[in-house]
Amino acid sequence: MAKLALRFISGKYKGKEHILEDGKETVIGRSSDADVVLMEDMVSRRHTLMMVNGDEVKVTDNGSTNGTFVNGEKISTTTAVKGDRILIGTSS
Repeated sequence: MAKLALRFISGKYKGKEHILEDGKETVIGRSSDADVVLMEDMVSRRHTLMMVNGDEVKVTDNGSTNGTFVNGEKISTTTAVKGDRILIGTSS
């Protein structure tokens, strides 16, 4: 099984990458204790949670003010696969 990564393709963090570990929850947000810290006004402290299971990633909006979007759709929880675009704040 190939490793999955969160790769930023636009926004303030363009070019950065974070490896997602199978079976480990990844917290994305503005808080300094988040696994992926996004210092943007539109990002909540614990904005989005991601959990890898094999080749799929469960993406959950954690009650953020501005929402989490997968392929242009605002989500509460969904399963993303390789190549899907996730928008958190202004970062894709």
